[in-house]
Amino acid sequence: MKTKKILRSLMMAACLLAFVHGHAQTSVLGNAPIAPGADYVGWDGNTNVPLMVRHNNNHRIEWYTDSIQRMQLNATTTDSIGYFANQVKDGSLLLCPDVDQFYANGAPGPYSLLHLADGLTNVMTSDRTWMNIGVAFTGNRDMGYIGQMAHGVNRTDMVFHWSDDPGEATTDRARFLYTRGFNALVPTGATSAEGLEGMRLFAVAGVA
Repeated sequence: MKTKKILRSLMMAACLLAFVHGHAQTSVLGNAPIAPGADYVGWDGNTNVPLMVRHNNNHRIEWYTDSIQRMQLNATTTDSIGYFANQVKDGSLLLCPDVDQFYANGAPGPYSLLHLADGLTNVMTSDRTWMNIGVAFTGNRDMGYIGQMAHGVNRTDMVFHWSDDPGEATTDRARFLYTRGFNALVPTGATSAEGLEGMRLFAVAGVA
């Protein structure tokens, strides 16, 4: 009887250990590495299987540096962006100097499959539902997008888009610039701080 109790206790301890092991995060005691570069999350050079960063539940994955969230990978989700509700943004990735500030300014989440944001200014409402398979840019109170615009099955345009604040009387420009090695003594041209402009596009101001 005593032996059975001991075996039962050992089996229970083993099950609990397996449960904890299956749900724990990789870390070191106190979350402080023993030696710089010695402790890391990953495989060593002797393995030939993929390293998986994953969450098996439907929750996003977050990356931090300096205790500030810099990047976020969406789970399966829909967001209301600008004037359009219930946009599918499964697996969209946001890269931003401060993700918390990005949300504090009113953003619901990344606008497209890849979203590069400054996180410091008000969120634009120039989004469209077709701005999905591409890169969205938000910064300095303005927005841009480079990517695909689908028109049904196997009909796709490649789009270069930029926008200005709603209600602005003037429009921002799309510019094509060329640069070479920088020369602080040269005010214009390819070696100047701004570079050499090859083409400039304007949207017609005041068009609805």
